[in-house]
Amino acid sequence: MSLTLYCRECGWMASDSIQLEEHWKFIHHGFRQPPPNITQKDFDNISNWGLHKQAHTCPVCLDHHTQMVGLAHHISSNHPVRDYFRPMTHTSQILLDHWVQIVHACFGKKIAENIIKGIKHRKCPECRNFFKSTEDCATHIFKEHFKNCQQAMNSETYINWSRYVNLVNPGVLPAMEKHHMDGKKSPRFVLHRQPDIEVLIDSPVMAQQQMAQDLQEELFAQI
Repeated sequence: MSLTLYCRECGWMASDSIQLEEHWKFIHHGFRQPPPNITQKDFDNISNWGLHKQAHTCPVCLDHHTQMVGLAHHISSNHPVRDYFRPMTHTSQILLDHWVQIVHACFGKKIAENIIKGIKHRKCPECRNFFKSTEDCATHIFKEHFKNCQQAMNSETYINWSRYVNLVNPGVLPAMEKHHMDGKKSPRFVLHRQPDIEVLIDSPVMAQQQMAQDLQEELFAQI
């Protein structure tokens, strides 16, 4: 199979360059796919790839993605299903369905559906609220539902959620857990109201507000 004659949007092999040109003209409205980032040698070995590698590979670009969450987002953002009423859509539904089947076989149907939807890693397992990222969700869990990170890590709910996150978005949670276990906190601003009393303020705006309040109290005290 020649990579130069392969339409990656359809998963279809042309018999020659003329047939491929006709395919691009009538099926893809003249769109020609960019050169792939895969070599002919790697392309010839695709059938020998393990299930896990196939699941982690974009079926259109043929690029490998370490994180399944990123791959699902890449596919939904860059490879919309072909619609003849929308000339800028090119990807075959059959090709994407085949990738979905591979993901199901690799991870199981329930996990696969969560990967494809791309939401569970951003959904708090305690209150079911959604967040922009795994990092935001983990920070919320540590601060809002548990006294500290260690207590969260001992929770069965968190353990089950983290198993899924570590599977589809590896490396993120361990870094977050280490960060919170080390006791790192956001920078805090120190305001001395009296020589022997130290008040911690969370932001420079709050510091200014506190100083204004103290000044007002002093003025009223002098009246």
